Amino acid sequence: MAMSWMYWNRGRAARQWPVPACGLVMVLAMTLGPAQAMALEQPAGGLQVVEVSGLNTGPIPDGTGVPTPCGNPGAPLNILFEVPALAGPIVDVEVAMSGAHTWLGDLTAELIAPDATTRHILFGSVGATSASHCGDASDFAGPYVFSDAAEPPHGGLWQAATVAGAVEAVPSGSYFTTGSGGHGAINPMPATSLAAAFGGLSASQAMGFWVLRITDGGQGDTGSINTATLRLYIEDQDSLFANGFENDLVTTVEHFDNVNTLAGKGWLLQNNSQPEGAHSWFQGNPSVFPAHQGNDNAYIASNYRAVASEAPGTISAWLVTPLLAFNGDSSVSFWTSTSTAQGFYDRLEVRVCRGWPCSDMGSSATSVGGFTSTLLTINPDLGPGVYPEEWMQYVLTAADGLPTNGYGRIAFRYHVTDGGPQGSNSDYIGLDTVEIRTRAIEGHGLPEVSAVPTPAPTPASSAAVTGSR
Repeated sequence: MAMSWMYWNRGRAARQWPVPACGLVMVLAMTLGPAQAMALEQPAGGLQVVEVSGLNTGPIPDGTGVPTPCGNPGAPLNILFEVPALAGPIVDVEVAMSGAHTWLGDLTAELIAPDATTRHILFGSVGATSASHCGDASDFAGPYVFSDAAEPPHGGLWQAATVAGAVEAVPSGSYFTTGSGGHGAINPMPATSLAAAFGGLSASQAMGFWVLRITDGGQGDTGSINTATLRLYIEDQDSLFANGFENDLVTTVEHFDNVNTLAGKGWLLQNNSQPEGAHSWFQGNPSVFPAHQGNDNAYIASNYRAVASEAPGTISAWLVTPLLAFNGDSSVSFWTSTSTAQGFYDRLEVRVCRGWPCSDMGSSATSVGGFTSTLLTINPDLGPGVYPEEWMQYVLTAADGLPTNGYGRIAFRYHVTDGGPQGSNSDYIGLDTVEIRTRAIEGHGLPEVSAVPTPAPTPASSAAVTGSR
């Protein structure tokens, strides 16, 4: 992680960031990586400033053009900022970005806090004063800083775009935020306030993933965001992090009491088996064996019917955790068991993907998508007496290849060759009590605006479908 700090006085610009008139401030510049930082001295009465670089910058999906060329956005570009545990509440917020996009009036930029409900428009549909207006034809370039401390005029990009004229880039600089154009808008739109939107958020409310959502509402003109930075002004405290030098680990336990709730928690499920069967993972069947803990059916299971019954096939049934943020103390623990039926052997792989969003599991029974690293394989050779026939715990740490920094997901892959109702292998496995210790899981993971859709798992219906052989 690149780290630097400096003291600024108001009126002394650094990297073109305006500084509020509140005395000296301390700046800690952070890039996404291991989210660790040191507590630094600062003058009494000053502000701490946390600066976080954005993840997932790139092309902005074009507008749909349906039913009209303007006002119908395409899929959003969601740029992420991971904010660590802070020492105090937020006082003010600033956002910087640069890129290249023709026709500024196409774009809308919105900043969304980790709770996914506290949000603020930076600018949108600049120049559009009616629902059918396509907005200003000036180009987006930057770098632009959106700040309550911008110098007048107060009309933000609206006034700057009017001066720039068509096909000219709006000059780089510091601008106030404004509301979106469209029906009932005036030119220029009045200034709005980032501090009014986000000031007062507590340290716990600010911790997690912030999203800078960029949408393109017009078809034809395209572009991208090249850089983005989030800057948070924090009330003066003795330490940047609430707990000194450390990031507390978060422990999340999944007991699979109701597998139909997994998608809402960020879990992903996919059946790549060939030929594909009726389901992959489902609510545990207590008639085969009861759960490790809790109600008898409170576990998740997969079986030989992940492959269709026509002929022997290859089972590849994926169960993937929510997005995680690792550090050196992260660990994954789980319990698993197979049935006691003889002669039909099972195999489970535990794989890891590093990066974001890590939602690619491939599309065939042999592909693994982004999950190229194997942490553990239970019964790799599909032999007798290897897969535990009673619940057994497995624990994985950095010594087993678990990442020590960055982002990613853990995958449980039920992978059996010559499987299915007509195959020589595959029967029934259960998975229970998955316990994960990482820096960011439930409560501080991706907000709902970035959720990856996943099909609901299959609830247990009958022993014929979800039983053993």
